[in-house]
Amino acid sequence: MPWGGTTMRVTCKCGHKALIRDSEMHSPDFVTLRCLCLNVECAHSWVAHLTFSHTVSPSAQTFDRILLDRLKSMPRAQQRDMFEKLGNPATV
Repeated sequence: MPWGGTTMRVTCKCGHKALIRDSEMHSPDFVTLRCLCLNVECAHSWVAHLTFSHTVSPSAQTFDRILLDRLKSMPRAQQRDMFEKLGNPATV
């Protein structure tokens, strides 16, 4: 799941808008969000988790396109390791 660049609104328990100050992607399906209430009288800060739940409609992209995009996002060393494993069926 691509989280970067996506606009998302967060609301504090006091009802005011909040800011996502930082995020940490643990996996494509799990992100930790650090939030801060923009109401200066509240200033509540908290951690929230954003997770993938389920697919409503499958991707229109082909499996090959998804696989290629994922491979391109990997560091070169990880790509080489992946191809080495694919070249040697005993390690897969």
